[in-house]
Amino acid sequence: MTRLVLIRHGESVSTVERRIGGVRTCGGLSPLGRKQAEALATRLARTGELRPDVLVASTIRRAVETAEIIAPAVGDLRIEQIVGATVMVVCHAGVIDVGLRSFLDVSMFGVFELSTTNTSITELLHTGPRWRMIRYNDAAHLEGLPHETNSA
Repeated sequence: MTRLVLIRHGESVSTVERRIGGVRTCGGLSPLGRKQAEALATRLARTGELRPDVLVASTIRRAVETAEIIAPAVGDLRIEQIVGATVMVVCHAGVIDVGLRSFLDVSMFGVFELSTTNTSITELLHTGPRWRMIRYNDAAHLEGLPHETNSA
């Protein structure tokens, strides 16, 4: 059994400043983005609901910073072969959206849109020939924080 947990990074400085934030231009997390990541870390430490074997992050600064904030909350991690493991990936909304469309075997352009919230949890489980979605866009830890500046 392989479990894949996708975490969207916290709100970025690029989003707040309404500019493209690529590998060289990403300004990291905004103050709200740090609070979002800290809220997720607090939730994960308090509930113990996720204990990944591996934590992976995109190389873009906002994802790395989010992963650094949540890493202590999910225990000592080591890199190993991921088959049969719980893998936590800190990445981007586009990665989650395209991944879900691929797992669901639906068109990349369709009659529905996905809107993945900053620091939300999306969880998939592989127990045989198919993947099963356990949860999408779980952001319960953000209760009481201001809304995102922009969902892009």
